[in-house]
Amino acid sequence: MVIASPLIPDFDDILVQEVQLPYRQSPYLRFTYHDPMLEGFEATVVEDTIANIGQKGEGQRVFTIIVRFPRPILPEVNTHRTFSRNSASSRARSVKTTIGDVMQRPHIPLFTRNQKGMSGVFLSAEERKRAVEKWLVWRDVCVEQVLDFLLDGMMPWEESTGLGSLASRYSELLDLYYEEVYNAKNPNPLALSIHKQDVNRILEPVMMHEVIITATYWENFLKLRTDLNTAQPAIVALAKLVEKALNVSVPRVSWLHLPFIDYNAVPTNVSCFADLRNVAMLSATESAQISYNDKSRASKSTATIRLGERLFDNKHFSPFEHVAFSVTGANDIGLNAKELAHSNFGPDWVQLRHILEQETRQIENSA
Repeated sequence: MVIASPLIPDFDDILVQEVQLPYRQSPYLRFTYHDPMLEGFEATVVEDTIANIGQKGEGQRVFTIIVRFPRPILPEVNTHRTFSRNSASSRARSVKTTIGDVMQRPHIPLFTRNQKGMSGVFLSAEERKRAVEKWLVWRDVCVEQVLDFLLDGMMPWEESTGLGSLASRYSELLDLYYEEVYNAKNPNPLALSIHKQDVNRILEPVMMHEVIITATYWENFLKLRTDLNTAQPAIVALAKLVEKALNVSVPRVSWLHLPFIDYNAVPTNVSCFADLRNVAMLSATESAQISYNDKSRASKSTATIRLGERLFDNKHFSPFEHVAFSVTGANDIGLNAKELAHSNFGPDWVQLRHILEQETRQIENSA
């Protein structure tokens, strides 16, 4: 009996491109794979800065990157506590957007054969083809189930030709739902119209997922997640792109780390934090909006300073961790860097979150 050779993804053949996004004039670096098996994995460098400490810029490097990977490995990414991160939200994104994504660009696993231990051997080309066919049938069943939770008695089950067959009509059925239920003055009583925070969960196993991560310490992540002998293939694919991005990207030496901001719009004469507050708030708001929209594919920026203020007032603090000031720069604009530099970024950077939290405490104490 001849055993077919496993089809192993090529994790080393990485494509580097410059892409234009609406946040600044200069292009961004994007990293993807040539191998079709790894389609959908993606990393886009947003901001890369070395703290201006010492005469030659000898401070820590802080690196912000947008990554796309299968939603099932998000818990593994979230175990890395040195990361500041914001993520696409199944509660925030519309059912229409979510279904469209999984129908057009689904997550397809890098299937391996079951055996003892936490790792398996990759399938042969013929075996993978069979596995993918089964996976896409299950994807269709998931989509069909979501449509049923929305439409219920309005579903045209009499027109079904088999398991998951109505998923192919998702666009038509979603139009029906939005017209006669979601946006209707008098919603059709046959519909169940379950909230997106519930039904989108059904689709998470077949979703690709977008996260913005900012960190100074990547070594442990790369050590644990680039080894195919011990790590799940999907997170290896993610980690290899991050590793390549860190090696290729050329950092700026600066006291400011402002993701999504065109530095031509940053004030040049800065004497205090108030001079930078608006642009810093705008940067944080851009990071927060990944909950609703993929930042790596946006055609325009809709972030506002007002939204940022509202986010902070409502104690949504995580987006404010991506914006940072070097301790040198923080001291120069009258901030107490020694008191504020106590984050996951280490001793060379002060996060906007801690500046605003201190500002809030001072206002409350003086009231």
